[in-house]
Amino acid sequence: MAIQVPQKNQSESAADLALTLSDLLYSQGERTRARALLELFEPGERDERLTTRLADDALEQGDAPRALKLLARVWEGGSLNPYVEARLALAALAVGLTDVVEALTEAPTRSTEHAIVRLIHAAQRGEQFSVAGVASASETVFAIRSHLRILAVCGRHDLVEAVAQAHLDLPGIQTALHGLPREAAPSHELIKVDIDAARETFTAHWRGPGGLAASNWAWAVAREIGVGEQVLLLTPWPQALRGLLSHAHVTAVSPAAGPGVDVIAEPERLPFAPARFQHVVAADWLGAALNPEAALQSMAGALMHDGQLHVLCAGPAGAGEQGMTFAPRTLVRLAERVGLLEPHALARQASGLPAQGADAEITLLRAMRRVV
Repeated sequence: MAIQVPQKNQSESAADLALTLSDLLYSQGERTRARALLELFEPGERDERLTTRLADDALEQGDAPRALKLLARVWEGGSLNPYVEARLALAALAVGLTDVVEALTEAPTRSTEHAIVRLIHAAQRGEQFSVAGVASASETVFAIRSHLRILAVCGRHDLVEAVAQAHLDLPGIQTALHGLPREAAPSHELIKVDIDAARETFTAHWRGPGGLAASNWAWAVAREIGVGEQVLLLTPWPQALRGLLSHAHVTAVSPAAGPGVDVIAEPERLPFAPARFQHVVAADWLGAALNPEAALQSMAGALMHDGQLHVLCAGPAGAGEQGMTFAPRTLVRLAERVGLLEPHALARQASGLPAQGADAEITLLRAMRRVV
């Protein structure tokens, strides 16, 4: 009599199980739990599918820097998947790493996704690029809209406008772009700011420390911000700086409602998606934080690639009723701990003269962020 041996199904890997459970949660509308499940497995599994899925989710949530880090790890690990490379190029385009975009899309015929990223990048630079032969016209239009939708979620409305103005010879392209947010790219042109008018406007609304030194700082910051650039202004008195920054797109955040306030938030919890602003200007803001390092980390996260941070804090001689004071060395150490580059700090007396130790009315910090 023949003996039958039951066959055992090959057990699923942890990655397979995680992806299956994640799909089930996602189909039930539990997107946050689906993401948390993948994040639980991904560090130990190092599975390309898990990491790519998390990167796609990050792009859908508008977190291009996180997607870039996840995809770069897979790509640098030797992945030969064209989708990974094209998605990495898309994340790099979202954060402004143009050299990375050009390197990854040097062979645009590698996939339709490569060609579309290259086309959007060319439109941004005002160059002509043809995707003829890569895909049909309808497939190309659909892919362009799909990519631009993700870029718009990541805050790159200027890329939507660039494609709209590129006069692409694609039937239905303008209709496909309808409904996507768009805006002209900032010119980055620096303007001349009258110092006397700046001091008068600033002094009329400023209730923080620093006196003349603070108004000089505000004037210097206004001169470093270009026309049309995105600025996050963090201060209890936004009216002191809004007039000086009228040439930029300013979002003012304060701990309480008041004139010129757009958003109310705590220093440690800024309600913005990552990499949205070219400048973060924090005036007498960091001293109100319960956790200054967390507050500075939140500011850094709001900056785009090569974005600039401008901070004014109270020094020992300018201590208020509720805020902390900072020495230059302390600000530099905090900036280094949250990953900011080229931090430079100095102290000033109220008169604007250099300060040492206890006679410092304000402490100033300038630093920049690079995503990678």
